Amino acid sequence: MIGVPYVVVTTTVAKKTDAQKLARLILESRLAACVQCERIESVYRWKGKIESAAEFRLTAKTRAALVAPLQTFIRANHAYELPEIVVTPIVAGLPPYLEWVATETLGARGRAPRRAGACATPRHGTPQAAALRRKNAPTDVTETLTFPARPTRKASGNKGRKS
Repeated sequence: MIGVPYVVVTTTVAKKTDAQKLARLILESRLAACVQCERIESVYRWKGKIESAAEFRLTAKTRAALVAPLQTFIRANHAYELPEIVVTPIVAGLPPYLEWVATETLGARGRAPRRAGACATPRHGTPQAAALRRKNAPTDVTETLTFPARPTRKASGNKGRKS
């Protein structure tokens, strides 16, 4: 369904306590490695009217393989009639961070990944991790994005300082 190994799943709730509770439940269930909660103001159409409400956005970093169980979990633990659940692919990221997401979420067949010494994802800097990166390349932002050259400044004697 999703052609990338990692995603961000976003949902919103009405109260800070709801956000903190749902975030903790998601983490305890190992359906995400990290959930950020931030206060937002939403303006939306609902049942033919334009509404606005203070809400809390939850942003969960997880593996694409966990999207379906995470969506089911959010719906089962959400107070809204129709909760926002939006999945955004992570097309690139810092390899050690993405490896951390993999080790902190549920492994294959619903089990937690193996721990130290037998980690499901090889540690960054090991020959196994290098082989995995080559196999699944590109994994680094610089491998997939091209950035324009930085403009150079003309050299001046005072370097912008007042005398």
